[in-house]
Amino acid sequence: RMATLAAQLVSGGYCLAGPTQGPLNNLTQLAANDTCHPNTAGEAALGAQLNTFFDALAVTYAEIGTSDTASYSDTTVAAGTSYSYKVAAYDAAGNVSGQSSAATATTPTATANRPIGIYSIDSVIDKPFVSGMLYRTGWKTFETAQGVYNFSSIATKLNALPSNQKLSLVIFAVAGARGDIPAYIMDSATASGETYNSGTYGINPYPWNEYVLTRWDALIEALSNYEVGGYALKDHPKLANIDCSLPGCQGIRLPSANTGTTSQPPGYTLSKFQTSTLRAVRSVASRFPNKNCYVGLFGIGGPSYANGMSDARAIRDALLAEFNGVANTRINFFQETMTGKVPEIGSNQGNLVYEVRNQTSIMLQACWRWSQQSTGTQCNWATSDTPQKGFDNAALFGTVYGVTYVEMYNEDLNTAAYQTTFQNWHDQLPPH
Repeated sequence: RMATLAAQLVSGGYCLAGPTQGPLNNLTQLAANDTCHPNTAGEAALGAQLNTFFDALAVTYAEIGTSDTASYSDTTVAAGTSYSYKVAAYDAAGNVSGQSSAATATTPTATANRPIGIYSIDSVIDKPFVSGMLYRTGWKTFETAQGVYNFSSIATKLNALPSNQKLSLVIFAVAGARGDIPAYIMDSATASGETYNSGTYGINPYPWNEYVLTRWDALIEALSNYEVGGYALKDHPKLANIDCSLPGCQGIRLPSANTGTTSQPPGYTLSKFQTSTLRAVRSVASRFPNKNCYVGLFGIGGPSYANGMSDARAIRDALLAEFNGVANTRINFFQETMTGKVPEIGSNQGNLVYEVRNQTSIMLQACWRWSQQSTGTQCNWATSDTPQKGFDNAALFGTVYGVTYVEMYNEDLNTAAYQTTFQNWHDQLPPH
């Protein structure tokens, strides 16, 4: 982050022109409206003059540096913080003017732990507006038998990326149509009587099943230390984002919101689900502290469960409190519902992410292919929907830059009619 404070010579005296936009375009532009200081006595020629700059976080101003030109760059500033500056002039003879009045600049919220870019889904798309690829695979792909791990597919995906692209990783920790949970885990959950029908995701273990959580933790430990190209995966520069999957339900949605199922797993309580959610997220976030970690956030239960939204908010807020970007890496939230209308402000699901847009980043995946809307009947499309409408709606779910991460189906990324939209959106993103 760089804040630049400019001093300007006017009629033989110095006046404070206010901060100007630096190379990262991240400062509030202020008008040059300060009154000029009179010349100091015995002032030497312009080339011999120096400007002394002061900054303040509260009331006391401290000298932070000098410059022999009409500007000074303060590289010590923090994101999301207001700074006030004053300037004084002195010459080669040692004469010093009084300080100017203050000018204030505010740096925007940091982009650290902010997922950024357009990501293709499951295969590489080498376009200038594509920042990476989403790799989705199942738990059983990585754990072929109890404690037997094979992460070679990650190396294959990382090595296939163009030099300017990175990887997002999702591990499906639900049964689903492919049965992505290892058989030995399902056998254990079944034997203990701790399975439930989640609708879309089939028969799954309870998310708070102790054995499931223990085995999930072991998987993530092994994954984080897997070496690719001389890097442990947790430190690999090409891995940008990782889903903090919740075993047995994938995200904060019990059961899947689009199945019409209204019952909770037997024995469900908010306390149980919140505790297991925090535990599963810790397994990932603590081992990938320098990556963008995220959790799917959708809601709990169908229409018959009156406490579904309040429960989801409680778990969401507990995650934000623990994973706040200070003591622990910040947690971002994800929904795979993006159209020109969705997420929708005022809807239960949309409000879950809209309410915390100032506290973290919201990540979105296209609900379906814009180029094939007629087959995406599960989606709530806008009239004459386009990716541009999707981006316009997504801009409401964030501050400064709005949503900065989206996953797009490859058919759309290869559709010529959409590529100018994708390039324009990519170009307005913060540096990444």
